[in-house]
Amino acid sequence: VVGAARRAALFRAFGFWLLRCAQGSAAQRAGLVARVDFC
Repeated sequence: VVGAARRAALFRAFGFWLLRCAQGSAAQRAGLVARVDFC
């Protein structure tokens, strides 16, 4: 039970980090595209 709870917490933390990383890269890519379009 403890192992499952720990795994769930780890998975949740990893999912949150992955989502944040994906959002950051998407925003960075959008900014890069906007910068290219602006130039």
